[in-house]
Amino acid sequence: MSEIFRVDGPLPARGTTVVLEASAGTGKTYTIGAMVTRYVADGLPLDQILAVTFSRRATSELRDGIRNRLIATKVALDGWLRHGVCDPDDAVAMLLSDATPQTVRSRSQRLAEAIGQVDAAPIFTLHTFASRMLDELGVLADHDQVTTLVADPSVLISEVIADVYLGDERWQRLGWDLARALGRQAVLNPADRLYPPEAAARLRLEFAATVRDVFDQRKRIRRVFSYDDMIGRLSAALSDPVNGDAAAEILGQRFSVVLVDEFQDTDPGQWAFLKAGFAQRSALILIGDPKQAIYRFRGGDIETYDQARRQAGSLLRLGTNHRSDPDVVRGIENLFGPIDLGSLGVPIKLERVDTARTQPRIRWDGSGEPTEVVRVRAIDPGHDIKIVEARDSIASDLLVQLARLLDSGYQLCDPDGRWRRVHPDDIAVLVSTNSVGRQIHSRLVAAGYSAVFTGERSVFTSQAAQDWLIMLQALENPDRWHQRRAMLTSLIGWTSADIASADADDLVEMTSLLTKCVRRLTDQGVAAVFETLVAERELYGRLLSAPGGEELISDLRHVTELLNRAQSMQQLSPSALTEFLRRSIEQADSADEDERSRRLPTDRPAIRVMTIHKAKGLQFPIVLLPQAADKYVSQVDDRDRPVVGHQDGERVLDLDSPAARAARMESYRAEDLAESLRAFYVAATRAQSLLICWWARTDNACYSPLHRLLMNDDWVHALEPRFSLASADALRRPPKVHLTVVDPGEIAHRSGLQPRQTGFAGLLDARVFVDHIDRAWTRTSYTGLSAEAHELGPLPTSGAGFDEIEVDPQSAAADPIGSGEPRPTSALTEVPGGVQFGSLVHAVLEEVDPASMQLQADLDASVQRLSTRYPLTGLDTSALTKGLMQVVSTPLGVLTKDRTLRDLGATRRLAELDFEIPLGGVGGNRSRVDDLARCFTLMLDDRDPLQPYGALLADSPAAQTTLAGFLTGSIDVVLQVPGEHDRYVILDYKTNRLPRFTPAAMTDAMCQAHYPLQALLYSVA
Repeated sequence: MSEIFRVDGPLPARGTTVVLEASAGTGKTYTIGAMVTRYVADGLPLDQILAVTFSRRATSELRDGIRNRLIATKVALDGWLRHGVCDPDDAVAMLLSDATPQTVRSRSQRLAEAIGQVDAAPIFTLHTFASRMLDELGVLADHDQVTTLVADPSVLISEVIADVYLGDERWQRLGWDLARALGRQAVLNPADRLYPPEAAARLRLEFAATVRDVFDQRKRIRRVFSYDDMIGRLSAALSDPVNGDAAAEILGQRFSVVLVDEFQDTDPGQWAFLKAGFAQRSALILIGDPKQAIYRFRGGDIETYDQARRQAGSLLRLGTNHRSDPDVVRGIENLFGPIDLGSLGVPIKLERVDTARTQPRIRWDGSGEPTEVVRVRAIDPGHDIKIVEARDSIASDLLVQLARLLDSGYQLCDPDGRWRRVHPDDIAVLVSTNSVGRQIHSRLVAAGYSAVFTGERSVFTSQAAQDWLIMLQALENPDRWHQRRAMLTSLIGWTSADIASADADDLVEMTSLLTKCVRRLTDQGVAAVFETLVAERELYGRLLSAPGGEELISDLRHVTELLNRAQSMQQLSPSALTEFLRRSIEQADSADEDERSRRLPTDRPAIRVMTIHKAKGLQFPIVLLPQAADKYVSQVDDRDRPVVGHQDGERVLDLDSPAARAARMESYRAEDLAESLRAFYVAATRAQSLLICWWARTDNACYSPLHRLLMNDDWVHALEPRFSLASADALRRPPKVHLTVVDPGEIAHRSGLQPRQTGFAGLLDARVFVDHIDRAWTRTSYTGLSAEAHELGPLPTSGAGFDEIEVDPQSAAADPIGSGEPRPTSALTEVPGGVQFGSLVHAVLEEVDPASMQLQADLDASVQRLSTRYPLTGLDTSALTKGLMQVVSTPLGVLTKDRTLRDLGATRRLAELDFEIPLGGVGGNRSRVDDLARCFTLMLDDRDPLQPYGALLADSPAAQTTLAGFLTGSIDVVLQVPGEHDRYVILDYKTNRLPRFTPAAMTDAMCQAHYPLQALLYSVA
């Protein structure tokens, strides 16, 4: 039996392993923040506390939670120091303030330091952590640091499977479809043991093993690796018989405390490296809820969780629900009862928890509505119905319930205690499958509700991505067939009837538009094509007038943004851009969460329709579950595909034929059904104040979680995998749960009423803009300001940029620098100049460590490689290498005490420091460029060669420019110069060509390019 963990109780000590079970809504993030705060307050540096979780979204939320807890506790301790009182409800602050003033003050100071370090704190996804540790272990791990991560290797997987299949006639006895399924599952589940070992399945096992081997070989040849490789290589490094202990000791010394969030989703490989690296070395705290283990398809293994639970030194749990109202908590507990949510002999029980809340946050007028807040609506016409009919009836009844919630007196209580009407964004509809989610979303939109569907992960799965692909193909291949296809996309908006009825003038006009788009794509990029189509095809108005238009516009803009970014950053030609989009669509099923995730199409309050997996970790005042009793399970295993399951306590990939594995399928099916119960628990516990589930009298109900729970009259612990279909009258009615039997005919009558009105039906007036646009407010850069400062506009770019200024030879007619003694000639004088040259020099100097013992070889290798990226006609790479050797060996002057780049090396160099700083506030007194000019005039001594620059800047066209908004830029190098007090020097690489390097010529070049202005701005940044 586990003990209750209290945030003001004893903390896990170093060298112990603790499993902390956190049921839904029990304040897991708050608890992690409280533990981190206490460790820090008592003297443990924040960078010695590692927190890992399983997604970037969860990592961001965890970082914010820790930051907020640190800030709240520091504020509380400071308040105690000033007033001697502390909030008695804040257990952490009460504990930390129970000390002498000196101790409390020290704790507050430690928290203040930690608050400033949160953004750099080791709070990672498990894969990010593994990647960093592989880099830190160096030669102790079998990992090449110059390899590239491939987030989704599906294209490479397909290539390998095809090559293996065609490379040996034996494999072709399997058939292509089966071989593809075997190979794909084998590499997507690399840690799963291939099963069974019997000779009958030998051909299948050998093929799968061969695909795995070739896939690994191909990745190493191409110098790429996957997320699975990170975990596998780190586990291998820590278990290595020779170097494993040394590698584990490095990790154990690096982190005193390790907190693993969402541990129930851990796979065997992840637990292997966590155990090897931190068990008995650090305080290893494994936080999770086995009732929410629903990621078996991604490798999450409940057996692994159970192993850790049995091996841990102590088992603790959080005992209070802070999310849901009391009757919601009790209703869900009564609905589930004492059943076991586990499988494979791994017990998972729903233990009773206390509730932090005492009063409900929802109320209604009571007329005809149930008093319970956990409700089951049973669709039963008195006989069995087909699933298609049931889903239609449930969707219709869902509309009826929404009308009641939004229009019939239901109210919610806000945190400030005020009651208000239910809004659309208070409601979430959670589904098991994307297809049902899309159907319900369409029904909601058609009925006039504002709704969004967030089921699909990537915007590249959307219709917008397909439309853009068709458009790009038409612009690349402007023949009749491709152009007709482009006309049918949402970007142009024609229909088949439009094409059939179009006359010659219409077709010429459309061809002209596509021709214009071809020019825009080549000259200005894909964003210009989109803006052209928006303007000439009235895209926004046309799409917004149709159902789902807002979502389609959001997706079109999102895809355009991603295409534009790829085109500009990777310098993609139109053909390459089309290929980029095609591959992105192919790889759209990647589990990685990034900027491709679909955005909400509207900021308006909207009902959210999403999958249960997408909703995990979220909470909503009202949750509707239309698929609670809808689970299809085939009675016959007739699909010859690999199956994931367990044998002898080990996760396996069963490659056998359906007939051969028939005896094992019951066990595999039991694992799946147990996970479906846990998924239902996850969905139900998202509700804060009201939960409505649907049941229907269909064959799909027999294996469903809701049906199995409602048919469990005897409250047995081991729930039957299937209950026969029965009438609604036979369903159990648990306390705090209301069951309503609904006639589909009555639903049809109610849902067939007038569609919901979403806006004012009368005439509308256009809103008049009466505000003031601040046209001085801008986001600019040194380049932008200096371009304005030139009388003839921006400097020429044909052959010269701001780092490569063409200077009038007459301005170089002054005395040469120095005393007239001979000076070494720069090898760079024989190298062609231009913008490409400047970019090449920047790239080499940024990449190479000038303190390297083999500097010349490093420079030569870098020049050879990067010169293909920045090609220069007539480039002598040996001359460039020699010239750069001279550059890094030349003293940098008094600011660095005549040190060279080679003296300082890469360890005292910060390259490409991006910045964005405010230039001025909104309204009030603002500075102008001529104010900066006066600074130069007043602050520079008459003997300073740049003293005249102030007058030059004051006379430039930019003098009257107001400095308001933000200044952005990137500093080439910041050097740390050692001394009694280290100083920092800003360096900007310049590759200007001067006929003679004299003081006058250099001063003139500096002023012409407005480099003094750059120096001032970058120094402030």
